[in-house]
Amino acid sequence: MEALAQCYQASDTWEKRRQILSIMADKVRFTKLLRYIPCLTNYRFTDAKRHCLTYGRGGPVKSSRASRRDITSSQIKHFIAFITSSHIVQDLPFGERSITLSNKETIKIPNVMIHE
Repeated sequence: MEALAQCYQASDTWEKRRQILSIMADKVRFTKLLRYIPCLTNYRFTDAKRHCLTYGRGGPVKSSRASRRDITSSQIKHFIAFITSSHIVQDLPFGERSITLSNKETIKIPNVMIHE
């Protein structure tokens, strides 16, 4: 128990700590674990028990990396030109709107209607 508590204290990420804690969480009560790991919270203990039920005792979580897609400035310019083109945006024959900025400057813009 002391060895697992030392491993828990030495780990640098919560994912590793949760794995180590899930080894003990379903066998030992929360109050007994507090003697070995005084900074343990009830939330983390419950999360480790849930981890044990979901992935197994000490099981690793398969992490999926979210990838981002780079967009070139020419693609952005094309998109802006498309959404502001006459195919999408049509000026209304009446009126203007006044928008007040946070610095109290007022800007007048024409009313537009977006066609779908």
